Amino acid sequence: MNSGDAKGHLRWKELALNSIAPSVGDYDGAGASDAKDALTVVCFSIGAEEFAIPVSDAVEVIKPRPLVPVPNMPDYIRGILCHRGEMLTVVDFRRRLGLSHPDHDADARILIVSCWDIKAGSFVEKMGGVREVPKASVRDAGKGAEGRFAGFVKGVLESEGKEIYLLDTYSMVEPHAAYEQ
Repeated sequence: MNSGDAKGHLRWKELALNSIAPSVGDYDGAGASDAKDALTVVCFSIGAEEFAIPVSDAVEVIKPRPLVPVPNMPDYIRGILCHRGEMLTVVDFRRRLGLSHPDHDADARILIVSCWDIKAGSFVEKMGGVREVPKASVRDAGKGAEGRFAGFVKGVLESEGKEIYLLDTYSMVEPHAAYEQ
Protein backbone atom coordinates (compact mmCIF):
# COMPACT_ATOMS: atom_id res chain seq x y z
CA MET A 1 0.00 0.00 0.00
CA ASN A 2 1.52 3.34 -0.97
CA SER A 3 1.27 6.44 1.22
CA GLY A 4 -1.56 7.90 -0.92
CA ASP A 5 -3.67 4.79 -0.34
CA ALA A 6 -2.95 4.93 3.39
CA LYS A 7 -4.08 8.57 3.58
CA GLY A 8 -7.26 7.77 1.66
CA HIS A 9 -7.96 4.79 3.92
CA LEU A 10 -7.48 6.95 7.02
CA ARG A 11 -9.81 9.61 5.57
CA TRP A 12 -12.57 7.05 4.97
CA LYS A 13 -12.05 5.63 8.46
CA GLU A 14 -12.32 9.14 9.93
CA LEU A 15 -15.53 9.77 7.97
CA ALA A 16 -16.98 6.47 9.17
CA LEU A 17 -16.18 7.25 12.80
CA ASN A 18 -17.72 10.73 12.60
CA SER A 19 -20.81 9.66 10.69
CA ILE A 20 -24.26 9.55 12.26
CA ALA A 21 -25.49 7.08 9.69
CA PRO A 22 -25.98 3.49 10.87
CA SER A 23 -23.21 1.02 10.21
CA VAL A 24 -23.27 -2.70 9.46
CA GLY A 25 -22.85 -3.32 13.20
CA ASP A 26 -26.17 -1.58 13.83
CA TYR A 27 -27.97 -4.30 11.88
CA ASP A 28 -26.75 -7.34 13.82
CA GLY A 29 -30.23 -8.10 15.16
CA ALA A 30 -29.43 -7.10 18.74
CA GLY A 31 -32.33 -5.19 20.25
CA ALA A 32 -34.61 -6.02 17.32
CA SER A 33 -37.56 -6.51 19.63
CA ASP A 34 -36.96 -3.05 21.12
CA ALA A 35 -36.92 -1.39 17.68
CA LYS A 36 -40.69 -1.63 17.37
CA ASP A 37 -41.14 0.35 20.58
CA ALA A 38 -38.45 2.98 19.98
CA LEU A 39 -37.91 5.88 17.63
CA THR A 40 -34.36 6.91 16.74
CA VAL A 41 -33.93 10.63 16.08
CA VAL A 42 -31.16 13.14 15.38
CA CYS A 43 -31.46 16.08 17.78
CA PHE A 44 -30.29 19.65 17.33
CA SER A 45 -30.86 23.09 18.82
CA ILE A 46 -32.10 26.25 17.20
CA GLY A 47 -32.08 29.14 19.63
CA ALA A 48 -33.56 27.98 22.94
CA GLU A 49 -35.65 25.23 21.30
CA GLU A 50 -34.69 21.61 20.68
CA PHE A 51 -35.75 19.79 17.54
CA ALA A 52 -35.32 16.35 16.04
CA ILE A 53 -35.80 14.52 12.77
CA PRO A 54 -35.98 10.76 12.21
CA VAL A 55 -32.49 9.33 11.85
CA SER A 56 -33.65 7.74 8.58
CA ASP A 57 -33.85 11.27 7.10
CA ALA A 58 -30.32 12.26 8.21
CA VAL A 59 -27.47 11.69 5.80
CA GLU A 60 -24.48 13.57 7.18
CA VAL A 61 -23.36 16.55 9.26
CA ILE A 62 -20.77 18.94 7.84
CA LYS A 63 -19.17 22.20 8.87
CA PRO A 64 -20.59 25.29 7.19
CA ARG A 65 -18.90 26.36 3.99
CA PRO A 66 -19.42 29.19 1.51
CA LEU A 67 -22.72 29.02 -0.34
CA VAL A 68 -23.68 30.27 -3.77
CA PRO A 69 -26.64 32.63 -3.33
CA VAL A 70 -29.71 32.03 -5.49
CA PRO A 71 -31.72 35.15 -6.42
CA ASN A 72 -35.49 35.41 -6.02
CA MET A 73 -35.77 32.65 -3.41
CA PRO A 74 -37.47 32.82 0.00
CA ASP A 75 -35.18 34.17 2.73
CA TYR A 76 -34.91 30.77 4.41
CA ILE A 77 -33.14 29.34 1.35
CA ARG A 78 -29.57 30.44 1.98
CA GLY A 79 -28.08 29.19 -1.28
CA ILE A 80 -26.62 26.09 -2.85
CA LEU A 81 -23.45 24.12 -2.31
CA CYS A 82 -21.71 21.30 -4.08
CA HIS A 83 -21.16 18.35 -1.77
CA ARG A 84 -19.79 15.02 -2.95
CA GLY A 85 -20.65 15.91 -6.53
CA GLU A 86 -24.26 16.89 -5.80
CA MET A 87 -25.78 20.36 -5.81
CA LEU A 88 -27.75 20.84 -2.60
CA THR A 89 -30.15 23.58 -1.62
CA VAL A 90 -29.32 24.83 1.88
CA VAL A 91 -32.25 25.79 4.09
CA ASP A 92 -31.85 27.82 7.27
CA PHE A 93 -34.15 26.03 9.76
CA ARG A 94 -34.18 29.08 12.04
CA ARG A 95 -35.62 31.26 9.28
CA ARG A 96 -37.92 28.46 8.04
CA LEU A 97 -39.49 28.23 11.50
CA GLY A 98 -39.91 32.01 11.72
CA LEU A 99 -37.39 32.47 14.55
CA SER A 100 -35.04 35.45 14.80
CA HIS A 101 -31.97 34.84 12.69
CA PRO A 102 -28.67 36.20 13.94
CA ASP A 103 -25.48 35.02 12.26
CA HIS A 104 -24.52 31.42 12.93
CA ASP A 105 -21.76 30.81 15.46
CA ALA A 106 -18.90 28.33 15.55
CA ASP A 107 -21.18 25.47 16.67
CA ALA A 108 -23.41 25.82 13.60
CA ARG A 109 -23.53 22.84 11.25
CA ILE A 110 -25.17 21.85 8.00
CA LEU A 111 -27.29 18.76 8.52
CA ILE A 112 -27.74 17.03 5.19
CA VAL A 113 -31.14 15.37 4.96
CA SER A 114 -32.87 13.20 2.41
CA CYS A 115 -36.57 12.50 2.24
CA TRP A 116 -38.73 11.40 -0.62
CA ASP A 117 -36.84 12.58 -3.69
CA ILE A 118 -35.26 15.63 -2.05
CA LYS A 119 -31.75 15.91 -0.66
CA ALA A 120 -30.87 19.22 0.99
CA GLY A 121 -28.62 20.85 3.54
CA SER A 122 -30.09 22.49 6.61
CA PHE A 123 -28.40 25.05 8.85
CA VAL A 124 -28.75 24.13 12.51
CA GLU A 125 -27.09 25.86 15.44
CA LYS A 126 -25.88 22.95 17.51
CA MET A 127 -26.05 19.20 17.06
CA GLY A 128 -27.40 17.23 20.02
CA GLY A 129 -26.62 13.73 18.80
CA VAL A 130 -28.67 10.63 18.14
CA ARG A 131 -31.25 9.51 20.69
CA GLU A 132 -33.52 6.55 20.93
CA VAL A 133 -36.82 7.41 22.60
CA PRO A 134 -39.80 5.23 23.39
CA LYS A 135 -42.57 5.74 20.84
CA ALA A 136 -44.96 6.08 23.78
CA SER A 137 -43.18 9.33 24.76
CA VAL A 138 -44.11 10.95 21.42
CA ARG A 139 -47.37 12.81 21.49
CA ASP A 140 -49.23 14.02 18.45
CA ALA A 141 -48.71 17.70 17.70
CA GLY A 142 -52.32 18.03 16.62
CA LYS A 143 -53.58 20.58 14.14
CA GLY A 144 -52.15 23.93 15.15
CA ALA A 145 -51.23 22.62 18.59
CA GLU A 146 -47.70 23.95 18.44
CA GLY A 147 -48.59 27.48 17.38
CA ARG A 148 -45.74 29.09 15.48
CA PHE A 149 -44.28 25.74 14.41
CA ALA A 150 -47.61 24.42 13.11
CA GLY A 151 -47.26 22.59 9.83
CA PHE A 152 -43.62 21.73 10.48
CA VAL A 153 -44.02 19.67 13.67
CA LYS A 154 -45.40 16.17 13.46
CA GLY A 155 -44.98 15.34 17.13
CA VAL A 156 -43.50 16.33 20.45
CA LEU A 157 -41.31 13.92 22.34
CA GLU A 158 -40.04 13.77 25.87
CA SER A 159 -36.38 12.85 26.34
CA GLU A 160 -34.32 13.31 29.48
CA GLY A 161 -36.97 15.64 30.89
CA LYS A 162 -36.94 17.93 27.84
CA GLU A 163 -39.58 18.63 25.24
CA ILE A 164 -38.24 18.15 21.73
CA TYR A 165 -40.18 19.07 18.61
CA LEU A 166 -40.16 16.26 16.04
CA LEU A 167 -40.03 17.99 12.66
CA ASP A 168 -41.55 16.85 9.40
CA THR A 169 -38.36 16.87 7.32
CA TYR A 170 -40.21 17.11 4.02
CA SER A 171 -42.11 20.27 5.01
CA MET A 172 -38.86 21.85 6.21
CA VAL A 173 -36.91 21.42 2.96
CA GLU A 174 -39.60 21.47 0.24
CA PRO A 175 -40.49 25.08 -0.64
CA HIS A 176 -43.91 24.10 -1.98
CA ALA A 177 -44.87 21.62 0.74
CA ALA A 178 -48.53 21.41 1.67
CA TYR A 179 -47.57 22.80 5.06
CA GLU A 180 -46.23 26.07 3.63
CA GLN A 181 -47.20 28.94 5.90
